[in-house]
Amino acid sequence: GARRFTVGLGKKVLLANSIGALWDAELAAQSAGTLTVVGGWLGIAAFGFQIYFDFSGYSDMAIGLGRMFGFRFLENFNYPYVSRSVTEFWRRWHISLSTWFRDFVFMRFTRWCMRRHLVHGRLRTAQVAFMVDMLVMGLWHGIAPCYIAYGAYHGLLLAITEWMRKKSRFYRAHRHQAWFRVGLRFVTLQLVIFGFAIFSGQVEVALGGVLNG
Repeated sequence: GARRFTVGLGKKVLLANSIGALWDAELAAQSAGTLTVVGGWLGIAAFGFQIYFDFSGYSDMAIGLGRMFGFRFLENFNYPYVSRSVTEFWRRWHISLSTWFRDFVFMRFTRWCMRRHLVHGRLRTAQVAFMVDMLVMGLWHGIAPCYIAYGAYHGLLLAITEWMRKKSRFYRAHRHQAWFRVGLRFVTLQLVIFGFAIFSGQVEVALGGVLNG
């Protein structure tokens, strides 16, 4: 327990805080009008990793403290940035939160739609349920345009991923090939990182030098 607590503390103090300094530097560059495209994406990536190490760190600290007192808490982060799809990302990211929304929003809304035949077809029902689930999750973070946009963005990504999984012949034909899995991991990470730009309300930082001219 003490070892796990120390790892979590290190994530928060040594990694999250240090990486956050790069994010602050790019925000300052944006304000000064000197931000580049590369700098903007580095800043957004730094923000994404700062959030991960911060959240994962406090989860490790809670798990470690629990073990010290004889409790076993479930894992809350499972290497989310190696995910091959946005669906897998949400199975690995903030597991306690995403699982709660899956059980009490996504599944219940899906059953409600199917009982009342509001949406035709299982695929469309799942896509609509993903949109509702993510919009509610966005509102859970706060009533602000950036959070609503973040939820809508991930809801759309999940709906597209579900379509690919069910309907795309290319996806199904290549999903087990090594080169395709590497490509999926890269694309998923970029989509997730851009999502954090929306979440922070700093999309212009991700676009960087494009907006600066």
